[in-house]
Amino acid sequence: MKTIVNVIDLDDTLLKTDSSMLFYRWLLLRRPWIATILISRFLKILPEEKMKKLLYLSGKKAFTAAGADFLNRLGQEIDQKLIEHMHTYTDPSQTTVVFSASFDFYVVPFIRSLGFAGYGSTMDPGGKFRHLKREEKINLLQELFPPERSDYNYAVSDSHSDEGLLEKFRYGFLIKKESAEYQYEICKPHGL
Repeated sequence: MKTIVNVIDLDDTLLKTDSSMLFYRWLLLRRPWIATILISRFLKILPEEKMKKLLYLSGKKAFTAAGADFLNRLGQEIDQKLIEHMHTYTDPSQTTVVFSASFDFYVVPFIRSLGFAGYGSTMDPGGKFRHLKREEKINLLQELFPPERSDYNYAVSDSHSDEGLLEKFRYGFLIKKESAEYQYEICKPHGL
């Protein structure tokens, strides 16, 4: 029997906002010197890969020390309209995972608290930053749930860069923000 799989994007999809922007604000309050990393990158003094590594390592350390309040803040941003939409196409007996380009050290425990498996951008043992976006999401999906043993049921994202992922699912939805109130328009399913 095949595993029925659903994938949800985190930022601006499951959440009404981008968790990484909330995290950077949270981190700046605890580690003000992080601003020098961000400014150095903005001025193109610091290479992007180096910036990601520094933010990842510094953020992970701060989060490990005092991240519970940040997880509570994320919980306030869950988009209930999306949850309702998801329940229309999914079943609790199915496997639902959340993919995010945001850092895994806060994505994983937050998503686990919701009863799903979560995956985010991470640093591999060799120190290479693995940014979970575009093709990386597809690669991870197929690594975790090989197509020959899985039925890709439902996926939803706000980003056009995820269309390749969405097309692999029976019901692949691209959602859009329509106003400052963050209204959803569920687009025609891909892959049908």
